[in-house]
Amino acid sequence: MRLSEIERDQIAAASRPLLPERRALFAQAVEVALAGCPEVGAGVLHRTICEVQRHFFDPPDTARGKGAPIFHRRRFR
Repeated sequence: MRLSEIERDQIAAASRPLLPERRALFAQAVEVALAGCPEVGAGVLHRTICEVQRHFFDPPDTARGKGAPIFHRRRFR
């Protein structure tokens, strides 16, 4: 399947929250999923990225104080 440079950039941007060692597999999985689509537009690409990303994303374990810190919004009155 031939993807445009913009589409490849969108896949690369969606891979940034993933662990570095999983990014290439994620991009490959997106391309495989898109190969089954008769036509690829912006909406199809977005939905496919979201579906595939769910299988590759491991959220940080914040319950035990590990992972990224949780920031709270300051309330304005």
